[in-house]
Amino acid sequence: MCALAAVAVLLPSSVAAQETPLAAPLDTVSVSEIRDLSPSTLAAAQQAAADLGADHVVLHSGAMKMTRVWRGPAVVQAAPWRYAFPMWASAGDAAALGRLRGAAVGDALAAGLVVMGATTAGLRGAVAGDVVDLVGWHGRPVRLTVGLVADDALMGGAELLFSEALAASIGFVRPSRVVLFGLTDRATVDPALAANGLVRPDVRVRHSWDPPDPDAQISYAQTKALLGEFAYRSYGSRVLPHPGWTAANLPRTRQLLDATIPVRARCHVRIQAALQGALSEVAAAGLAPAIDVADTNRWGGCFNARLIRDLGRTIGGQLSRHSWGMAVDLNVRTNRMGDEPQLDCRVVRIFRKYGFVWGGNFLTPDGMHFEWVGERRDLLPYPSTRCPNEVPAAP
Repeated sequence: MCALAAVAVLLPSSVAAQETPLAAPLDTVSVSEIRDLSPSTLAAAQQAAADLGADHVVLHSGAMKMTRVWRGPAVVQAAPWRYAFPMWASAGDAAALGRLRGAAVGDALAAGLVVMGATTAGLRGAVAGDVVDLVGWHGRPVRLTVGLVADDALMGGAELLFSEALAASIGFVRPSRVVLFGLTDRATVDPALAANGLVRPDVRVRHSWDPPDPDAQISYAQTKALLGEFAYRSYGSRVLPHPGWTAANLPRTRQLLDATIPVRARCHVRIQAALQGALSEVAAAGLAPAIDVADTNRWGGCFNARLIRDLGRTIGGQLSRHSWGMAVDLNVRTNRMGDEPQLDCRVVRIFRKYGFVWGGNFLTPDGMHFEWVGERRDLLPYPSTRCPNEVPAAP
């Protein structure tokens, strides 16, 4: 193994060693695309920020491999030999992230240290001052110090935060999102975005004041907390989770999930009851013909460990949620990714009731895809493009 690039374990006195308190949230607007943020979209988002007199930060995001966590000479957590833990990471300008996420975050990043989310730290017993071994995107091992354990609300969905400078030094360069903040008037935001050509189907705009989206996915950290964290090996786009995790969390073969709608799938044991409940209610509602069992049993199912690919390329090393066995594909041939979904909305709403989000409203529509998130999503009055929930208006 080549020499590890090291960062001093001693923390600057200005960097907090405990979990950060939450400050009052700022209004934010996020602009993203399904793949890397194109130069034209990046420039348009930056111009929109300038037009609004707002601040902004460009975020680089993707999955990284973590092999060990150290505390001095002792190993806190280690992946099995030749395996690594998947970690969702983001990076941005340290000063801008300090203004957005708080001074403690900015100080840690400016010092060349890593910020780790509280849930992620709790899963492995990590604390500020621990050292993590990662595989950089340049393909070489790196050793970095955790300068701060931060509340998950400050992480923006990431498990690890780096400064943009540190990320560039390990090859972690993938502009994926621009976050605008320091906004003074919500009413002026969308006109400014539209004036810069950002209101279009291939661009996702999220406002911090939007109501909860029933088809929003949960983070890596939330997924691991619900379904367990596995170490994995990858071969191109294929992924091999550690067999110990597989044996503990997946049945050996496909299981019959419902007698009336005889879909057979190999799904995480934690989601089987929800999936059975959804199929049973679909059948009870007289909607069984809406699910093509033969197609689903041949082409669909749950467990399929792989990296997400789009148009022939892997996106940021991101693991498909099928790698956890937490997502099921139904009616594959009539709901191919990128095509207009062809699925009865009553089926979609029943699955949301049992804790599944639907891929039909993803930025690239994926109408076959239902992904378990562990909470009901059928009662959220969000104006979904496809199959909005039928929720009575509040008095």
